[in-house]
Amino acid sequence: MRLPVPDEELFAMSEAEKDAAFIESEREFWGWKHACAPTVAHLAVHPDSSRAVLFVVTSKNPYSWLLSMWRHPYHYIGAKPATFDQFLRRPWGVLGRERFVGCGGVEGSPSESRQQHFNSPVDMWNRKLRSFAQLSAPHVAKVRLIVSS
Repeated sequence: MRLPVPDEELFAMSEAEKDAAFIESEREFWGWKHACAPTVAHLAVHPDSSRAVLFVVTSKNPYSWLLSMWRHPYHYIGAKPATFDQFLRRPWGVLGRERFVGCGGVEGSPSESRQQHFNSPVDMWNRKLRSFAQLSAPHVAKVRLIVSS
């Protein structure tokens, strides 16, 4: 199973083109590995929904992760903040492949997710981890969260 776009081409694509590629392949690959957890509604229509699914989630320690994101702000929309302090307080724009609606308590329709943002990188880390911790459905075997330094 591969994305509909070769890896070397994926890096040269715009964020909108990457969104389209990941969204197109979501039913086969469960979407972007950095996205929020799928919603229960999304799980119910997934081709693997008849089987129990085990989600294993790994994440860096939040302090190490924040420093890495500031040094290399992949997918950051806008100019990189000049200081770490500014970075910690600036909103983080949402990509189409984020599964923002339903992420750690965010409500709304999927079409609204393109106009949304996380309040800060700290908010993004918290919401994404919370989305997996809160994931529960009859066909989800278990969610195991692992945070390492």
